[in-house]
Amino acid sequence: NERDYYVGQDSTAGFVYDLARQLSKISGIRIEISLEKNWKESLESLHRGNCDIIAQDIPLTAVTDTTRYRFLDLVHPGRLFLVQRQSDSLVRQQIDLAGRTVTIPEASPTRLFISHLSEEIGDSIFVRTDPTYSSEQLAMMVASGDIDYTICNEREAKVLAKLLPGIDCSTPLSFGLRQAWLVRRGSVALCDSLNGWMDRLRQNGELQRLYERYY
Repeated sequence: NERDYYVGQDSTAGFVYDLARQLSKISGIRIEISLEKNWKESLESLHRGNCDIIAQDIPLTAVTDTTRYRFLDLVHPGRLFLVQRQSDSLVRQQIDLAGRTVTIPEASPTRLFISHLSEEIGDSIFVRTDPTYSSEQLAMMVASGDIDYTICNEREAKVLAKLLPGIDCSTPLSFGLRQAWLVRRGSVALCDSLNGWMDRLRQNGELQRLYERYY
């Protein structure tokens, strides 16, 4: 997601980048950010110990392997929304996605949620992954007619609705979906420390300021 991390001509910024800097200041620990486009590889990298945290909006669904991984306390709550073009036949219920194809970024953990949703409705929802584009760019492709559907989170939906009047982002696919970051199951001390540092950022208002800056 470009709002989470991006590199400009003379600077690096983004919600995850700035939050990592704040956590580094509080903890005194040097934090390195590594980019990974493939969600499966991200999980394996975490499991092997090549990294310590996956800093993405990860849906807390039943398909997440909690024998291997541990969620931090809630980074922020939200729902997932379907992105579709404005028309007279908008998808308004989850079951109406049966047999349709949804395109998502290749690195997106949303694929886990779609798999879970497909099981719930008892029918196939086809997933196409894109190795290049972010959620916002895929939403632009929906607006231009290049693809039919993608998925965004609640914060993205508010931004996209203003930027792209030709699309509809008002159909929720989840209800009060909780989202958080991920560490290894055995990283109890790290998890507890991160939760404590995050709580300090909530209390001093810094976390809210970062939300408002980027979303």
